Amino acid sequence: TQSTWGFSVEQKQAERNRVFFIQRMAIGKNKQLGKSKKGGKGKKIIDPFKNKQKFLVRAPGYFSARNVGATIATKTTGNKLSSDNLKGRVYSVSLADLKSDESQSFRLIRLRAEEVQDTKVLTNFYGLTLTSDKLKSLVRKWQTLIETVIEVKTADNYVLRVFVIAFTQRKTNQAKKTYYAQSSQVRQIRKRISDLVRDTVSPLDLNQSVEKFLHGSVEKSIESATRSIYPLTNVFIRKVKVLKTPKFDLQKLLDTHNESLFVHEDKGTKTVDPKAAKGDKKTGKRDDKRDGKRDGAKGPRKDGDKREGKKDGAKDGKRDFGSKKPEGAFKKDGAKKPEGGAKKPAGSAPAKKDASAPAKKSAAPAAKSAAPAKPAAKAADTKKAAPAKPKAK
Repeated sequence: TQSTWGFSVEQKQAERNRVFFIQRMAIGKNKQLGKSKKGGKGKKIIDPFKNKQKFLVRAPGYFSARNVGATIATKTTGNKLSSDNLKGRVYSVSLADLKSDESQSFRLIRLRAEEVQDTKVLTNFYGLTLTSDKLKSLVRKWQTLIETVIEVKTADNYVLRVFVIAFTQRKTNQAKKTYYAQSSQVRQIRKRISDLVRDTVSPLDLNQSVEKFLHGSVEKSIESATRSIYPLTNVFIRKVKVLKTPKFDLQKLLDTHNESLFVHEDKGTKTVDPKAAKGDKKTGKRDDKRDGKRDGAKGPRKDGDKREGKKDGAKDGKRDFGSKKPEGAFKKDGAKKPEGGAKKPAGSAPAKKDASAPAKKSAAPAAKSAAPAKPAAKAADTKKAAPAKPKAK
């Protein structure tokens, strides 16, 4: 039977079965998908940018456009400073953006973060490269590619590695299709290029050398110096690497950026020991015992209160318990502890209790005046009873 949409009922049913079969297969593939984590709740999702801070990246002063862009870093927490995360970062920026000139878009400048001043990141030159599309457009047939690598030290002790690339050019009135250079000519060209780059860069500091590279004055001098050996075209400084840097000088970096002296320094927040900071949760007060004070003490102890068998409120080595009396103290006021106590001889049996003891206990609260004589009577009974046992043996 044909449906209104051009599909038969059998075709629609077959399509439903195929979709149901595919869904059923996909359900049982991932076993961990349906399981919940421990506790029935997943990990709490926190916004990763909540504890981040934005910093402005500044290029050196010899570029016309100074603001490179913005970068983020984790905020300062405790002894972990945000400036430590930023120092050493390398940013690749097009020279067209730094000079506001679209004709220089094939050059990429690498800037490294050296110092953080408030919310500004001060950078310094770290390298130069040509874009890959520019390099690929230079390579052609029927010519010789000459490449030279030179290591040179600037006047301010920066060690640079300079890569120069050049191509041979058709001579004037040449009828030959190809314009290849001989190997001896290539060696002479390399030597002349390396000498010229060393003579140009070594007497200059880093900033002056970078300006020479960017303005193309080095490439023009190479073309004119090698024309007598073989004419060259498309001479470019392909890459510049900074191999070694001198000891960091903040004042010199600030002079490069035309900035004033460092104003703000992020030293972090003072950390507190969590054990020492514990106190009463309800009142929020810290425990004074950890500061060398007792509860209710108004100041440091006096010399007379040193711990020589005495405690607070003690007089002549005796404790003053006030109204409360600890266990083991005499129950009746005025009773004196017998000196030395009653020592029992070896093998002696415990003294017999007086039958009148319960009656005395019940009468104790009524007659307090007769209390001082009772402990003495007990001590006398024990003395009399003690020697009686050995005679019976």
